Amino acid sequence: MDHITTIYCSPLQRAFQTCVLGFEPLLKAGHTIFLYPDLRERGVGPSATGSPISVLKEELKKYGGINLKEKVNFALMTEGWEAPYLSKREEVVRAEMVKRTLCKIGEEILNSRGDGRPRINAIWNMVILVVSHGGFLAALEGSESKLRILPCSREWDSKKC
Repeated sequence: MDHITTIYCSPLQRAFQTCVLGFEPLLKAGHTIFLYPDLRERGVGPSATGSPISVLKEELKKYGGINLKEKVNFALMTEGWEAPYLSKREEVVRAEMVKRTLCKIGEEILNSRGDGRPRINAIWNMVILVVSHGGFLAALEGSESKLRILPCSREWDSKKC
């Protein structure tokens, strides 16, 4: 868990709850959750439909123990984000865009470290935590990229992350 550099999370309720409850130690250690609407699931049901930004901000009050207003970044959110994604093709295109974006973020983190370590060694000390949904993670994992998907299981062990 010490190597986690950045947290990106789908703003759909079940992913956000998983992120807050499952990774509370990271939040208490000072990490921020970046809500990233492109990490959301595809579909039309209630579980795949988001809430307006104003509702999401209001729901931050539900979580005791952590002041989430200081821990959640809405910079990637835009009004109207909650409209559902419908097509499988759209999901695949979105997954490719997310991969490129996450790889670019990783490169920027590595290049800004200034710790003197060769980049090849620095790669093993940087992890972008992505909290999303099964269907979208399958699309994200589906093609060749520099991105490695390392799923955490219910038996998550902070020493392995």
